Amino acid sequence: MRVIQKILGLSIVAIVMAGCGDTGKLSERKVDSGLDSRLDSEEPHNYVIKAKEQSLTAAQKEIVRVHNERRRLDFSDSDLGYSLELEEAAQAYANKLAESGKREHDPKNAEKGYGENIFAHSTNKNIQIEDAMRVWYDNEKEIYDYETGECNTSKVRLKNDAQATCGHYTQVAWQNTKEVGCASALYKDRNDSNLGGSVYDGGSVYVCKYRDPGNVVNEKPYCTNYTTSDIYTGITPTINTLDISGKNLEIELVEEDRVNCTRKDNRNGAIYFSKSFKSAQLRDFDIFNGDSYTVTLDFDNVTIVDNMVKLKGIGIAPEKYPIFMNIKFVGEANDYYGVELEWNGHNENNATLSRKMKAKIYK
Repeated sequence: MRVIQKILGLSIVAIVMAGCGDTGKLSERKVDSGLDSRLDSEEPHNYVIKAKEQSLTAAQKEIVRVHNERRRLDFSDSDLGYSLELEEAAQAYANKLAESGKREHDPKNAEKGYGENIFAHSTNKNIQIEDAMRVWYDNEKEIYDYETGECNTSKVRLKNDAQATCGHYTQVAWQNTKEVGCASALYKDRNDSNLGGSVYDGGSVYVCKYRDPGNVVNEKPYCTNYTTSDIYTGITPTINTLDISGKNLEIELVEEDRVNCTRKDNRNGAIYFSKSFKSAQLRDFDIFNGDSYTVTLDFDNVTIVDNMVKLKGIGIAPEKYPIFMNIKFVGEANDYYGVELEWNGHNENNATLSRKMKAKIYK
């Protein structure tokens, strides 16, 4: 297990990265035909899996543009999209900082699976994303050593002997981050109150939340000697559930080594959706992707939220913990869908307990 720590300005999250997987073909595996009949005992029903269309404001578009403009200086296969959910979270936390007079990171980031950058100014200023990005990206990139992952503080001297950091830069440039949302607030002027003063009294604070979070210990912020453009194909799929139900859809997990920047793809079980799309079964799935713990999991609750299919069921005996899996459809090719898989055997709302990998689901 690798832990995403609060390094140089970002959140703490636990992520389990995978080992090698089972490369056996599904056709060679046993499938319980009795489960097939049970899963398909209900009437077929068709739903549509499709990403939600958003109409962004000029400010939101600018946040996306400025982020991706900087990110493309380091790599070219992972643009950010805008998230209204992250913006709402950023606004709530910016308001909290403005009320308290503090500049500190949100302790709930890890549980929510968020990364975070904060920019604070001691004057009442309408902070724009470009103001923050000059500090987060432009200044910090100059002192970041990609090979060692260290921040060369000898190259810069800050006021009051404050230590220079690079964590804001690496979050902006974190290749596996896919979404951003930002908001701002004005600090209260508390100098005349009994609450005590703050260096930011009457000033401004700007917060950006990110998903997935960056700054995984020892990992590179980005890799350029392989690509995941075959997962994020640039084609946003629209899927009729009748087209993917009632059949074994083989899964191929993408194993990424973000320390050495290598990639290996491994076949790992299959997903079977009932024709009613009310239940599903994950078959012959090596839950640790290491050919060590192959399971079949039943999901009796299937819901669709935009381009994500959310599964809930009962997990592995004898404990039979609840099991959760999210399948987010992010790309499409002729013979497969590019997806993000996330599974959790304890608490679906606690991202620190989840495993997440990119994958292909074959049609």
